[in-house]
Amino acid sequence: MSFQVIVNGPMYKLFISGLATVATDAIVTFGPEKITCNALTPNGDLMVSGLIPPFKTTLTVPQSIIINLEEEITMLGDEVLPDELVLQYHEGVLYAFPDVDEADIPDEIMIFEHKCVATSSDHPEPPRINYPLRFSIDTEALKGYIHKLNPSKDIIMSYENGPMYLADGSWKDKVEIPGTDFFITRLTRGSYSSLFDRDLLESVINSMELFESVSIALGEDLPLIVVGIDPNLKLGYMIAQQV
Repeated sequence: MSFQVIVNGPMYKLFISGLATVATDAIVTFGPEKITCNALTPNGDLMVSGLIPPFKTTLTVPQSIIINLEEEITMLGDEVLPDELVLQYHEGVLYAFPDVDEADIPDEIMIFEHKCVATSSDHPEPPRINYPLRFSIDTEALKGYIHKLNPSKDIIMSYENGPMYLADGSWKDKVEIPGTDFFITRLTRGSYSSLFDRDLLESVINSMELFESVSIALGEDLPLIVVGIDPNLKLGYMIAQQV
């Protein structure tokens, strides 16, 4: 199996970094219209989904390989990747290099050579849930509201027909998010509240610093969905509710 795609280099690095917050190895599917991956923690409390569109590709049908994310991040290091990054898979190796005209790529401009196994397996798919509430909020503003809460193991996110609240697991400490600071994109009238692991939520929000705002889906005792969207990258997380 061989293929080649050209992607936005900095966004590919963020794509791999986002996946690595959840998994060590992941099945990444390269297709003619999108590169996708869903990865799940071993205990199932956090799932990440990433999508990056290719600028160009030789693919006509999707092909999947298993990437060791930690190894690839180490290979990328502090390298500033080119805006047009070529990813070429050939005979079990994923190569990365700038988009150049040379037929033979000089070793000095090769960014990495990473052994990866082709697979016909599918990555895990997130459950399809019809959420009653979806809203968008400034990423930095959300981080600020979380930091206003006293330290706690869990955090409650609650919507009550108007106000949005963050609270600790006992409701002894809470912060109101005024309606002017979030924008509702879907609402089925009602009150919705779920409990989440605070460390997980904070790690997810911190990984979203690229995105000016995030979209959140909330429902009564449902996993929390947090999604950031850029023209060259979509990154989303599903955080399991605490029981």
